[in-house]
Amino acid sequence: MCKRQRAFLHHLDIALGSEGELEVQLEIAQRLGFAAQKDIEAVANRVADVGRMLNGLIEALPYSIHLTGSTLPCRGTPPVRRPSRSSMPAAACSKNR
Repeated sequence: MCKRQRAFLHHLDIALGSEGELEVQLEIAQRLGFAAQKDIEAVANRVADVGRMLNGLIEALPYSIHLTGSTLPCRGTPPVRRPSRSSMPAAACSKNR
């Protein structure tokens, strides 16, 4: 697996964690009354949109990048083929990420 592909997936995971942290911070700001409800809702909606986009991007990545970290050729190596869903173990088919 190429370092850049492993790093890409790692950075997407970090971004998802940051999105979750921001949701918590918005909840705290709302409870403490640091901002108007409509402002918090507007930001929360944008944060949720980004979270959906990140999840969509991660789900759109080939299955094998999650297992091996690579589906793209790394300087002369052949690409890894994505297994069909029927040949995957049940645990690998779950969408919980």
